[in-house]
Amino acid sequence: STIIKSAEGKPKDDIEDLRIVENAVSALASLALFDGAPYAKTDATKMSQRQSLLPTFLSYLPLREDPDKAKICHEGLCDLIESGAIDVSSNSAQLINIIGGILQYVEEGEEIATPGTCARLGAVLNAMEQQVSGDALQKAFVAMSPKAQAASSAAMKHAATYGPGGSPECVSKIY
Repeated sequence: STIIKSAEGKPKDDIEDLRIVENAVSALASLALFDGAPYAKTDATKMSQRQSLLPTFLSYLPLREDPDKAKICHEGLCDLIESGAIDVSSNSAQLINIIGGILQYVEEGEEIATPGTCARLGAVLNAMEQQVSGDALQKAFVAMSPKAQAASSAAMKHAATYGPGGSPECVSKIY
């Protein structure tokens, strides 16, 4: 918690020891946010604490420093979105930015998400089209880099064709 707080408000490029901060974020998520985590109980107090930790978790995504931790956290992000733990409507711009970043980095060869997670992220983007106003989505999409836009479009098309489970062709990069 102290490690994460020391980096709050700083752009990722300005954080010394980013790997340590990202590992702390991963540990926080694994302990308190993801389903089955020891401190992610279902009673009202724990659920309130879980909701209070989500903004901090989201603010550090995508993770890139430790590919193994990144894969776990990006898959956990899918679980949180799909379970409704993250309000897609109120977090749409941030989620689109995060998802676009993950997909772009994978397209560039970083192994920070599995092909299955990439397919799920594409399916999340497709679902967001149905749940969030078109204007909000358009603004968020236009704010992404062209590479993130292209990777997101490819993932959405792939998810629409093969579903969130992916396909055999989905190997090391996105499609």
